Amino acid sequence: MRNLKTKRAGKKYSNSLYQSIDTNYDKVVLPQDVYRESSSTTKNLFGVYDYLPFIEVGELEHLNALITNSASAQSILSKLATYTVGEGFYVKPYKTVLGDKQSIDLTDEQKTILYKVLTRKNTQNDDILEVCKKAAFDYSAFGNTFAQLDIVESSGGSFVFCTHKQANFVRPFRSLDLITRFYGVSLDWASIPLYLQNSTGLTQRQREEAIRTRQLVADVHNINTYPNFEGEDIKSSMLHIKNYNPQMYFWGLPDWVASKHWVELEYRIAKFNVSRFKNGLTPSGLLQIFADIPDEERELYLQNMRDKMINTGNDFKVIFQILSNPEMKANWQPFEQSSSGYFMELATLCKEFISIGFSFPLSLMQATSGQLGNNQQIRSEFEILYNTKIYAIQEAIIAGIVKPYLETVAENEGFDFLKDVELGFKNIVPVSFAGDMTIDNLLTVNEGREILGYEERDGGDMVIGEREAVVDATVEEEPQQNGIVNRIFKIFRR
Repeated sequence: MRNLKTKRAGKKYSNSLYQSIDTNYDKVVLPQDVYRESSSTTKNLFGVYDYLPFIEVGELEHLNALITNSASAQSILSKLATYTVGEGFYVKPYKTVLGDKQSIDLTDEQKTILYKVLTRKNTQNDDILEVCKKAAFDYSAFGNTFAQLDIVESSGGSFVFCTHKQANFVRPFRSLDLITRFYGVSLDWASIPLYLQNSTGLTQRQREEAIRTRQLVADVHNINTYPNFEGEDIKSSMLHIKNYNPQMYFWGLPDWVASKHWVELEYRIAKFNVSRFKNGLTPSGLLQIFADIPDEERELYLQNMRDKMINTGNDFKVIFQILSNPEMKANWQPFEQSSSGYFMELATLCKEFISIGFSFPLSLMQATSGQLGNNQQIRSEFEILYNTKIYAIQEAIIAGIVKPYLETVAENEGFDFLKDVELGFKNIVPVSFAGDMTIDNLLTVNEGREILGYEERDGGDMVIGEREAVVDATVEEEPQQNGIVNRIFKIFRR
């Protein structure tokens, strides 16, 4: 059990300085939009931690909630994680040392060992590739990602496992020299925002006591920073990859916070329209009926009007009244309506600026040819995305997670060759060249027959297009059949 309050009473710091307070700060950006880590002189309620939260308590949960409720942000992050790991690992044929290339030659036995190490499952049933995919998502979403290395001692020897750690369960320990030496892992870190909102966990009396004493108790497990390992049966070390920001020391900061307000707007636009549907939209008009009728008859009349004029399937109805007394006619006052939807232009702007904030081309958000670009444009923009963003994420994960994992395995399991192995991610592209190629110029007649389930024929090694040209020159012209499938069947029958 650890008390989260830092007790400074009675301590003196000889190197402390008194500084004048300058109030002439930039007032354009609101204080809640300034992203920086709290120093020891800027303490808020529940902010006096030895274990430093990201920006402030609840900020990680806030960013995650925005991402979860934003279709654009969620789509971008999922694609970034997929593009980062691609089709999996491959072994580079050489490694570069000070500009010199040194070849890497692995025996079949070494390749088998490497494959087993890379496909080893941890307690979450994830191999190292799945850990890297989760790490890519967290790094893009929060600017931080954590992975834990565990050395497990058993009768059969030592085994190393790598496990992804959710960012909201890990906090770096605060130090005066701004160097993280160990991290605190606790389920309570994710619960504290709920405690502050008084939504669960604490009674009102407990919450008032926590506010009065400015203390909250949490169970914390300390894990050293890599490459230091500590433990008895299981020795652990924490890996941390963070995106650089000048005002962040213990944590990183994601790039997309520059478009955070657009992500929030996208959520609010959808929520507003959902609320309009949930609340019956807005009235189409005001219908006034002047009549002196009994209460039961009036209720029946109103219910019949509701059944006929509102809800799904009752759009654009017309009201007819046949009266003997003109003084009892209904008075109808229509309200102005817009059928184009609310905030459509703003929703388009949200998608564009979210794309800019993530440095993610707009055409790749949907990757649908013909709507936001052709196949060639999508491939070109993916190349830009890879060169400017994905490659950097891949290198950070290889250097920050994969390489430490292989080196730890090499040192503790006796596979020294793993220290020299250089891995990379085999890239995938959202749109291949297959759609731009013609079947007639790619497949032979027998290859096409095999695809359709027919046996090979003599002379079927000719490409379909060439075969068709020969046949057309020697055989009388038959009635043309429409459709590529019928055309291929006709060629194969010949």
